[in-house]
Amino acid sequence: MKDISKIESEVRTYINAARKINVLLKDKIAWNKLCSSLDIIGDTELAIKEYLKIKKTKNDGEKYLIVFGILQILFVQQDAVNNLCEALNIKFPLNQDLIKIREIRNDSIGHPTKRGSGEGKYFNFISRPYLGHTGLSLMTVYPSREKETEFRHYNIHELIRTQNEIIYNSLIEVVKKLKEEEMEHRKKHRDKSIAGIFPTTLHYHFEKMYESTHQTAPLDIGKINYDVVKKNLGEFITELQNRGVYDAYDWLKYHIELIEYPLERLRNYFYRIDDVPNDKDAYIYIFFLEKQFKEIVQMAKEIDAEYQEDL
Repeated sequence: MKDISKIESEVRTYINAARKINVLLKDKIAWNKLCSSLDIIGDTELAIKEYLKIKKTKNDGEKYLIVFGILQILFVQQDAVNNLCEALNIKFPLNQDLIKIREIRNDSIGHPTKRGSGEGKYFNFISRPYLGHTGLSLMTVYPSREKETEFRHYNIHELIRTQNEIIYNSLIEVVKKLKEEEMEHRKKHRDKSIAGIFPTTLHYHFEKMYESTHQTAPLDIGKINYDVVKKNLGEFITELQNRGVYDAYDWLKYHIELIEYPLERLRNYFYRIDDVPNDKDAYIYIFFLEKQFKEIVQMAKEIDAEYQEDL
């Protein structure tokens, strides 16, 4: 038996990556369908594993309970994988083996008392003498005299092995597509360093801003260097937006939002507009700004390193 739980966990890893989850969360319906489907895949797999541990049953009632339960679990697991793929815009064609399992469920425990319509109607009966927790015999009766009564026996363990193989391979394909999508994105942008947007002379620009508050350099010198710093930040944000990840890195966005106020106050200081901060306040704003820029540059380097990695 293939370990479906392991592949389910890999799917979770990919969809919870910063960029991917940022995209997925924009469609709440798809996101909720995706999360529900992953949970159900995991839940049904737990139930299947427990079913396979059963060695014997106490009575007919327990046999019915187990058989009804496991066939429904197989049916629901298929639906969960199908809905998972829908949420990710990945095709999941139900092959004939999975369809057969669905039909066995429908015939035996889903809608046994009336199948088909018109002259195609038929009715199913589970044969109690041949019922066991690992299999069942089904008698199908047709109202039409042209069709004879059918008897079919199904080994549930074989059905589970068949579905396990198909579901496992389908989830492998999901992981493969998610991986390919992420690698395509990284390769598209990895040649451009976002940390490189900030010049190595960044400290120099802050020094000139400090000097303006001490009046050891003209205010215009501070203003020129303030413009450089602000321009670097704007280019950085634009690149993040171009990559579709500006909202993806919460920790980075938090630091960027922190500096909005001091940037605005320093604009007032250097351009002498509106409520102009005094020299001491301006110094404090620059000090805070420089500290935050160091954090942002470090985060940018970490993102660059992530883009260089292969999955």
